[in-house]
Amino acid sequence: MKTCIHVGAHHAEECYPGYDIVHWIEADPGQWARLSHLNLHKFAALDYDGETTFYRRNVSMASSILPLCPDEKDFTGKPLSIIDAVTVPCYRLDTVFKDLACLNLLVIAVEGAELHVLRGACELLIRTEEVRIELLALHGYPTQEEYSALLHDFVFMEKCPYHGGYNSDLRYKRK
Repeated sequence: MKTCIHVGAHHAEECYPGYDIVHWIEADPGQWARLSHLNLHKFAALDYDGETTFYRRNVSMASSILPLCPDEKDFTGKPLSIIDAVTVPCYRLDTVFKDLACLNLLVIAVEGAELHVLRGACELLIRTEEVRIELLALHGYPTQEEYSALLHDFVFMEKCPYHGGYNSDLRYKRK
């Protein structure tokens, strides 16, 4: 069975044709009701199990477990602000998916916290064929080099490098 895990579901606007199972992970309790028809996991994927603070921003798609960077703006150039902070459960992907034999695709779009997700998925990455990461080109957020260095240790090679702009998807395939 072809399986995908999408971390940072937001509105779950992406389509995964050809996949038998898609696990949607979303940390924002404000999104859970609209995603209830999906195979939804209600937690933040991180590098530890417990609880974390989730910062809701004035632009919902920019909400994150990370506090705002100085002078952070959305993709249109408007300033971002935190409208509230909520405590949510957090788990390592290794904990939640320990019995998953093979993962075909791991998609991570969590507004700068992608390295935390990857560090909590070390065992899962060994059983993963492809990883896609939304890269945000913001000061203080992880860089393409940081993702590539971590994934290189798991025998992934970069398939689609970053070409600039506010955000871009990085793709890594198993060698």
